[in-house]
Amino acid sequence: MLYKLTWSKAGTVAEFFGKITLDTILEVDQKHYNDPRFDDIRYELYDFTQADLSGVYVSDVQVPAAYDFGASHINRSIKVASVATDPHAIELCEHYISVSKGINSSWSFAIFDDRESALEWCTSDLSLK
Repeated sequence: MLYKLTWSKAGTVAEFFGKITLDTILEVDQKHYNDPRFDDIRYELYDFTQADLSGVYVSDVQVPAAYDFGASHINRSIKVASVATDPHAIELCEHYISVSKGINSSWSFAIFDDRESALEWCTSDLSLK
């Protein structure tokens, strides 16, 4: 299994395992977009701490950034938290954020080195009723 996607009322956690490619990331994105719950989520947490991203290139992240920009017209208020500790993974996450901000995405972005901090940021201003 290359990833595990878990849904909650407020958001999702995507955990990646082993050697993943851009296609793996795009597959997870499509699972988000194609699910009716996507319209109401407030966060997406991507945990890359157990993933080998050596097959993903900095230029590749323009694709998910563009797809997410399109999705931001459906759900305008999502926090995207990336959890990464590997220098290459951090570089990819930083470039994704840079591209996303450069195309004026309405979403918020942050990178963390542990999932607990990421989840705290994702849920910090939620009022779940």
